[in-house]
Amino acid sequence: MFEHIILFSSSYRTKRRIGWHYASEYISKDIINYIFEKTSEIILEPKYAVHRLTTNSPKWKSVIELDSFFEDIYVFTDLEEFLLEMKEDSQITALDVSKFLLSLKSMTNLKLQKMIYLVYAEYLEKTGKKLFKDDIIAFKYGPVVPSVYEYYKDNGRNDIQIGKDEEIITQEITLPMVLARFLQSLDEKNVIDSIQSTFKKYGNLTASELVTITHKKGTPWNHTNINDIITDDNILKYHHLEK
Repeated sequence: MFEHIILFSSSYRTKRRIGWHYASEYISKDIINYIFEKTSEIILEPKYAVHRLTTNSPKWKSVIELDSFFEDIYVFTDLEEFLLEMKEDSQITALDVSKFLLSLKSMTNLKLQKMIYLVYAEYLEKTGKKLFKDDIIAFKYGPVVPSVYEYYKDNGRNDIQIGKDEEIITQEITLPMVLARFLQSLDEKNVIDSIQSTFKKYGNLTASELVTITHKKGTPWNHTNINDIITDDNILKYHHLEK
């Protein structure tokens, strides 16, 4: 008989379940220690489910024959590759933030840009860390994330409508895709808190009112040349004037 250990999670980017599989006649403590050491090294904390089971074969096919639940999992044989895939999936982007905000309320691209910036500023102030890697640029009408602006630009001045969100399975629980995305991030509590806090403060304001807030004298936007990046240093120094 063979023992199997299976780590699995759901990938938001590829919209599939992914896993790592190891089988042996005996799973030693060394293997368990190796798993947790690699996990700590690459993604800091486990964001996957763990299953152990026994079949009469070391092959993955025997696992599926035992339980069809594992049938559609994309299996990595290399633990590091699996963990790196999870790490990549845990990186929040500005587009992810936009989808979360739009799931709360429809809004124009202009308003969305200001909301994304304010979420970023709130998170940066709270944690001292970047929420996402996308640049925030000082445009004429305030802070803008160009990649997100381009993504939604066909909406013009109209409110952006998003369809019913897809669902994803994470640790055997079915969740809306947009929420699952943030639960898989490395700092999900602070990320979600920052979005919800910002939405509570500014969600009911108009795009024009948000432009006025970000254009106040002394704000990060005001300290940045048009078309330049609004730096984290400026946000940390001057964001308090936007509150």
